[in-house]
Amino acid sequence: MTEPIIINATNLGKYIDGLGVYTLNLLRELSQMETKLRFIIYVNKSCREHLRDIAFSDRCALRWVSNVVSPDYRFRGHFLRLLYSNYLSLKHRRSLIFVATQLEAIFFRTNQIITIHDIIPLLFRESHKKQYFYYKYLLNFVLQRAKSVITPSQHTKDLLMQVYGLDDAKVQVIHNGVRQSLHAVVARDEAVNEEFILFTGRLVGMKNFAGLLRAFSLIKDSVPHKLVITGHGTRQMKRELQKLRLSDCNIEEGRVIYKGHIPSDEMERLYNKASLLVFPSFYEGFGFPPLEGMAHCVPVIVSKVSSLPEVCADAALYVDPYDVKSIANGIYTMLTDPQLRQLMIVKGFERAQQFRWEDSARKHVQVFAEALGVSV
Repeated sequence: MTEPIIINATNLGKYIDGLGVYTLNLLRELSQMETKLRFIIYVNKSCREHLRDIAFSDRCALRWVSNVVSPDYRFRGHFLRLLYSNYLSLKHRRSLIFVATQLEAIFFRTNQIITIHDIIPLLFRESHKKQYFYYKYLLNFVLQRAKSVITPSQHTKDLLMQVYGLDDAKVQVIHNGVRQSLHAVVARDEAVNEEFILFTGRLVGMKNFAGLLRAFSLIKDSVPHKLVITGHGTRQMKRELQKLRLSDCNIEEGRVIYKGHIPSDEMERLYNKASLLVFPSFYEGFGFPPLEGMAHCVPVIVSKVSSLPEVCADAALYVDPYDVKSIANGIYTMLTDPQLRQLMIVKGFERAQQFRWEDSARKHVQVFAEALGVSV
């Protein structure tokens, strides 16, 4: 009998970011998939609430580890998680190990499959000084030896081949999905919209909050909408955004609402009520929020950079993230042009249906089976 595949899913924490969305939905699909493969899944205790609704079959054995390896502890958690991943390599010498993100790479092992979501620290060195060396040298060492590499976009695959010199056959592009519950056929009733523009994502500078606020300040007197921002971030980032709103942008109290990290049911309500979703990020390895907006029949504005055109195709309005006027014009046009709004709603919903976690998980299992030389 083939040894169980070891899945390192310790990147799941109390707060679910894009990497967590990927891992959580992959586990959800693996738990119910028909396959001959067996899995031992390592997760830390801080993510327990996110796994409660998943009924794992006998093929999936959970192993709980200390929450000190959680991403909730930021750099310390990342470092301890990296050490723990390499400990798992020693513990399971004979098994194939699947590493769900680039932050848990195993250094001296060929029998691993690793997902690389992006290489942002290499592209934006000044804002990722702590991670640059890891991505430049250590990750390169790992990727040359790994059995296979999975990545969520062709854009990221091309970068991996260019930067690390990986062979085309070694890197498998498997697109992420959108939560299955979002695929119900719905007719967008514009009458139920509340007048707000939605942004969701981690509160980090890469997401271009400053540009979004400045763009909003240019049109705030021409539209009645508020700007609602959700996502987990540091207190320092929140203070900087608050200062920017009050000083540089001169946006009155109440027009910008910071909700922070919110539960999934509240996020669902915001998607259903939003007039528009804006995602002016400087860079994305994939980009979940635009797809989720599309799945909820929300018209979407995104940056025309990195993987976003690949993911959104012709189902979004594109802007230049480095040009505040471009972002402002995009927002104003989408809010005031009913025909464009309806076109983006229809195209967006159709586009979102092409990204399913069931398909993504099936392709992952195929990569695992090929690495083991067995049938699915």
